[in-house]
Formats: sequence, C-alpha cells, structure tokens
Amino acid sequence: MLFDDEMQAWANHRLALENALRRALVGGELEVWYQPICSLEAQPAIVGAEALVRWVRPGHGLVLPGTFLHLAEETGLIVDVGATVLGRAAKELGHWCREWPGYGLSIALNLSARELQQSDLVRRLEANIERYGIPPELLEIELTEATLISESEVSRRALEGLRRLGVRIVIDDFGTGFSSLSYLRRVPADVLKIDRSFVEEVDREESAAAIVGAVLAMGHAVGLEVIAEGVERETQVERLRELGATMAQGYLLGKPCTATELRTRIRDQVEPLRGAA
Repeated sequence: MLFDDEMQAWANHRLALENALRRALVGGELEVWYQPICSLEAQPAIVGAEALVRWVRPGHGLVLPGTFLHLAEETGLIVDVGATVLGRAAKELGHWCREWPGYGLSIALNLSARELQQSDLVRRLEANIERYGIPPELLEIELTEATLISESEVSRRALEGLRRLGVRIVIDDFGTGFSSLSYLRRVPADVLKIDRSFVEEVDREESAAAIVGAVLAMGHAVGLEVIAEGVERETQVERLRELGATMAQGYLLGKPCTATELRTRIRDQVEPLRGAA
C-alpha cells in the first residue's frame, strides 16, 4: 500500500509539473539566460555564449533545467521549449549584431535528439535568421554525442540542412561517448567542447592534462575550434593555456546570467575599444 501511495504521489506530481510547464509555455514564464564563452588571451574576453533555458514559475521562483527538461523530453514539450529559446535568443542576437557590428558574438543553442528529428527544424532556424538579420555563422547548434548516435535519415538531412544554412555545429561533452573519434569523420562539426570531467583535474593530474592536450591537438589538426568546459580555477586557465587552449567556459569566466547582464559585460568590453579607436 505504501508503494502504491508513493507511486500515485509521484504520478500526481509529474502530471502537475507537466501541466504547469504547458502553462509556462503559453504564459511566457520561460527565460533565456546565457553563459559566456571566453577567449583565453592575457585578458579573457567574451566571444560567445551558450543559451540556457530558465523557468521563473509563479509561487516557486527560479526552476532549474534539471527539474523539468527530462519531463519535457519525455512528453515532447521539448520541441516547444526549444522553439521558445530559439526565438528569444535569435531576437537578442539580432539586437547585439546591430548594436556592435563586426564584434562577432556567437550564440550556441542546445538541441535534443527529439528536436533533431523535427522535419521543419532547418526551416524554423532559417526563418529566425532572416527575421532578425543574423549572420548564420554566429548561430551555433550544440549536439551531444548521445544525440549524434542516431543514424536516421531525418537526422542526416537535418545536419546537411544546417550545414547548407551556414550555422555552425558544436559537439558538446566531447570525450564521454564510446565513439568520439568517429564523429569527427561523420559529423560536419565546427567546434568541440571538451567535457568538464577532463578539465576538472587538468591542473592537478598529468593524465587529465594529457587527455585534454590530445583532444586540443586533434581538434586543431582537423581545423576545429576547441572549447574547454567547466573552468572554475585560475590554475586551470594557466594549464589550459600551456596546452594550447584558446577558448573556455565555466563559472570562473562567467556564470549563467540574464540577457541584460550579458549585454552589460559585452558593452564594458566593447566601449573602451571604440574609445581607443
């Protein structure tokens, strides 16, 4: 009886969360936050950002993605969540492109396996690019290795369509899959993100540094940009520079923030350069 009661409570909670998420999509409760991606020059500067969904739920405050994205994937609501993130991020990127022409800030959008299967994916991306006047190469699509396992015809057409559109493809969490090297041959990628599990100990363990160094060398050898994820210490930055890393992402360089906060950080970078010119 206790087990049945617990199962019923779980089912009721899940249904309530699903209904609340449906209302959130209609009521505009979802926000797009951004985590900066920085160059590792002597003075790290923001060169891009990863778009992240946040849910500001009435009566509950900020709901983090881990609470609801799995449910969204299971129910198919992830397609609507992704469309919301795409529309908001594309609009804001368009504003920034006009405000700072030539700056070249890129925005990366995470794409789930279910979204990659949508037959109208490329058309929706193209519509947003045209609507907001975005150079397509400044819009990036992040795909995990798990997502790329799919060999369906729809997925292949989607990847080909993304390439023709001119958006850049990022392989996220690189190194955590079983066939990492094979993806470099099969997927038309532009960027690799080294998983944080390797970067975490890069400044403390030679084995971790050797793996990161090998991925950096391999990526650069085939013409890919490489981003180190999960940077939280200055000593990690120092070691990554020694290994040849040029870009990184992590709490040390910038926590996820609102569009307004990101704009302020970029403005503080850009305005001094304009004054010097």
